[in-house]
Amino acid sequence: IKHPDDFIEAYRMKQAKEYLACTDLTATEIARRCGFKYQEALSYRFKKLEKTSPTNYRQAHRPKNFREIYRWE
Repeated sequence: IKHPDDFIEAYRMKQAKEYLACTDLTATEIARRCGFKYQEALSYRFKKLEKTSPTNYRQAHRPKNFREIYRWE
C-alpha cells in the first residue's frame, strides 16, 4: 500500500468481502456500509481488484450454514 487512499480502498474491499461471505445483505446495502455511494461503484471496484463479481465471490466464499456460524445484529 503506497498511498492512504490505497489503504482505505483495501479496507473497504475487506469489509465488502466479509459482508458477502457472512450475511444476506444486498449489494446495495453492502455498498452503503462500505462507503460507496452506489452499488455499481462497489461492483466496478470489486471486479477490478478481485477479478470477480460480488455475486460470484459470495457464491464461492459463503458457507451453506453461514447463518449458524455468523450472528449479525
